[in-house]
Amino acid sequence: MSSRPVRNVLLEWEMGEDGKVVITIPRRQDWLGRIANIFFAIPKKRQLILDDEVGATVWSICDGEHTIRNIVDHLCKHYKLTRKEAEVSVTEFLRQLGRRRLVGFAVEK
Repeated sequence: MSSRPVRNVLLEWEMGEDGKVVITIPRRQDWLGRIANIFFAIPKKRQLILDDEVGATVWSICDGEHTIRNIVDHLCKHYKLTRKEAEVSVTEFLRQLGRRRLVGFAVEK
């Protein structure tokens, strides 16, 4: 809970007026990405849209300054969630983002 989620710096993102977050993910540039592009027509960029207000809020807070605990506290206050609901939602969402390499986690010594 004390680690700090950080967005991948290779990604571009923007928050629309409707509250949706659009994340632009570039194609892999390593040897595996180039080989896959030979066999499959992989676009240079793809977009991931976070149209859930809570997910968009969590994404915007993942700046490396806030800990997971801070994010949970923020959700509890603004969305009237219980602490357990917020913890489960945030940790699962961040786990999914981490698996997709959209965020990393800075851990203090």
